[in-house]
Amino acid sequence: MNSSRRLRLDLARYYRLPSVQVSLGVVLAFMITAFFIMFAIRPTFATIVKLQKNIEESRTTLKDLETKVAALSKAATLLEKIKPQLPNLETSIPPDGMRYDELAYSLEVLAQNTETTLESFTLGDSLVASRLVNAYTPNKKQEVVPTPITVRINGTYPQVSAYLTRLASAIRLTAIESVAILKDGAGSRNSESGTLTMTISGLVYYAADPGAIQKVFPKDGGK
Repeated sequence: MNSSRRLRLDLARYYRLPSVQVSLGVVLAFMITAFFIMFAIRPTFATIVKLQKNIEESRTTLKDLETKVAALSKAATLLEKIKPQLPNLETSIPPDGMRYDELAYSLEVLAQNTETTLESFTLGDSLVASRLVNAYTPNKKQEVVPTPITVRINGTYPQVSAYLTRLASAIRLTAIESVAILKDGAGSRNSESGTLTMTISGLVYYAADPGAIQKVFPKDGGK
């Protein structure tokens, strides 16, 4: 028992030594520092890593935006360049319907200018604008839609040939697929004058929503 008491006294004197007290202070300070590293500084490191990741994502987003801005700028420049031609484009491929009256008038004027006779012309079912109002409303779904056209004219060979040439180069876009020429029979009053009948078949185009056309003409898409 005396030994145990003596040991406690020795330890008490030991802990009162200045050098021991300093060492204990250092150990305590180290433990406190380790505590803050584990429970305070570590979350800060996690936050820094997260911020770095966000910065990288922001840089990627910025690059994407710069690419899109460059594309839009290029598109705007191109639009300004072609803007004077937009009226011709709308005439070639009308965005608001077949424009049947304009087409008929242009074919008649062309016949007068080439001194031919316009016997007839027919268009496909797509000219029924009253049933396709929604199809002609400008929207992102609009596409270039073809519709058949057949034109029949009378005249001499130079006249019908001139008509065909001018029709092929007209502002209203026309794709000529076939041409048939018949000479009047022997019993015809015009046989001596060399009158010919030319039948021109092809396609004209307009802008519309194919889905809306398909609902009205499910079999052939409105062609």
